[in-house]
Amino acid sequence: MEYKNPFPPVSEQGGGGMNPCGLKTVGLVFGRKLIDPLWTSTAFYKMLLMNLQLLARTKRWQTRTYAMDDLEPVRILEEIRGDVQARELDAVIWGAFLGHGLCESTHKMNLPTVGFAQGIADHDTILSIDMNSLIHAGVDFLVKAGCGRVWVVGSPGGGVEDILLKRTAEYGLDFRMENIIGYDLESSDLFAYEMAGANSAEKLLKTCDHISLKDGVMVLDDVIACGFVNQMIEMGFHPGRNFHLISHCNKGAPTLYGLTEGMALLEIDSAEIAMKLLNRLDELMGGVTHGDVYSIRPNLILPRLKGGIHETVP
Repeated sequence: MEYKNPFPPVSEQGGGGMNPCGLKTVGLVFGRKLIDPLWTSTAFYKMLLMNLQLLARTKRWQTRTYAMDDLEPVRILEEIRGDVQARELDAVIWGAFLGHGLCESTHKMNLPTVGFAQGIADHDTILSIDMNSLIHAGVDFLVKAGCGRVWVVGSPGGGVEDILLKRTAEYGLDFRMENIIGYDLESSDLFAYEMAGANSAEKLLKTCDHISLKDGVMVLDDVIACGFVNQMIEMGFHPGRNFHLISHCNKGAPTLYGLTEGMALLEIDSAEIAMKLLNRLDELMGGVTHGDVYSIRPNLILPRLKGGIHETVP
């Protein structure tokens, strides 16, 4: 079945030196499954793509979307190289698949290149989520809420375990690797993530002898949190009433709709990510080749009580 992008680009034609209006054309490369609603479990990458397309207009740039399958980086690179040679492409943003060294490949084409990746924070052209800030904000909130035990639901990696151990130790908490409730995913669809979250809730209750308001749980993925919260409530444990909970979430995504009562949030804004990527690309195209390593910090949103609204902490 032929893939159809659910968020059409501003323009699929022209750009660069061939464009009669002199508009720049920016390529947006995303994994096909990440932006296809039939495959992905999260709305994040679809929202990021949409924000890049919309915000590029504020700079009077056109966009051209490249949808890449997992095992076809060579085809995408050849397609990009052809568009560069035809003077139809001026820059590129990699929305995923940075592990293939694709950023370096387009850099070698003398094509201004930036990318977004999770867990990479050592490059001035790759934007990442600041996991250090996210973990610190989560632990800090739970400690201030009076929690003497902290549990984390997620499959961290990328040094997150070290950040957790160090931050909890600073508060004198007895945090061990057993406090991390991991999960296995059978696939990348929504149901698999929600089931993993539900299983994590059951695993937590088996690991924790007695859960109470002295227990704080941090969930590192909003789709996992959806299954986790539903299962905890099903078993009679409500966030804010029986235990404290803070979870990652994506601003504007419907994932946790109707589930956030009594729960704190660590909110990531895809529009902020899009704007930072576009601004860095603007610098590169203007000749500023070196910049600071940059990342996105979450916004802490305090729990919403029944009938109330969430409060964002500056």
